[in-house]
Amino acid sequence: MAGLAQTDLGEAENSALSARSAWLCLRIPELALQALRPQMLAPPDSEPRLRLESSGQAKATEHAKATGQAKATGQAWVVLRKVDSSQIIAVDSQAAALGISCNHTLAQARAIAPKLGVIVRQAMREDALLEDLACVAYQFSHQVLLGKDNDGNAGAGDAGTGSAWVALEIAASLNLFGGFTALLNALRPLLATLMLRLQFGIAPNPDGARVLAQSAAVGHVRRARNWPQSLNRIALIHSALAPDTTAALASMGVHNFAALFTLPMSGLRKRFGAVCVQYLTALQQTNAALK
Repeated sequence: MAGLAQTDLGEAENSALSARSAWLCLRIPELALQALRPQMLAPPDSEPRLRLESSGQAKATEHAKATGQAKATGQAWVVLRKVDSSQIIAVDSQAAALGISCNHTLAQARAIAPKLGVIVRQAMREDALLEDLACVAYQFSHQVLLGKDNDGNAGAGDAGTGSAWVALEIAASLNLFGGFTALLNALRPLLATLMLRLQFGIAPNPDGARVLAQSAAVGHVRRARNWPQSLNRIALIHSALAPDTTAALASMGVHNFAALFTLPMSGLRKRFGAVCVQYLTALQQTNAALK
């Protein structure tokens, strides 16, 4: 397969990502689907393609993805929440291309695609995937965070289902391997064994790395050029803010971090609570090594 393709990001090692503060987030979009991949889909490429991209290039990638609808070929699949339920919690790309979504019941989806494949969510497999990814992360850092995001703000590549993520502090690994490209190349064969479609983000703090990963195209690494200014163009749907908070901000005309950061923190605390303000404060940190 093709090797790691690097985009022009200016300086090789961004000053905002100092030797004391650099976090990499590995995000699993469409978690329910990926956990069931061995049962319903052919495995992906033997190794994930990792490409470093700037914020502008990521935006272009997302636009191309949004305007380039793929035609459905092969079996279409949906995932049900449980055995005795008709609630669809995830659809694959073939089903989505046919117009099926998580807003449909199983009966409605089968009316659209009579030969639709149906499979039930397996939460234990989802947890196992996350644990496997965390085991890879621990080979490169002793500071690892992990979690799952349920239905809510949709990320690039999500189809109405949850996601999982692992964030690792990589400052020491950057020094050991000699930079981002070498580190990512060391990760590639280990990630290939998991056969996952991943999104990648690198930032000075774990919350920021999660935002960049969620806004990245699948298989791409999104790295900040400057921090926290790099956040400005990113839509709030890629944040970890509660969905009702994101919706309320959108009703106020606030759709990205640039607009959000112009609002007084006191007002945000009064309207959305201390947790929102704490998240935004942590997001802007440039030295976020865990104690």
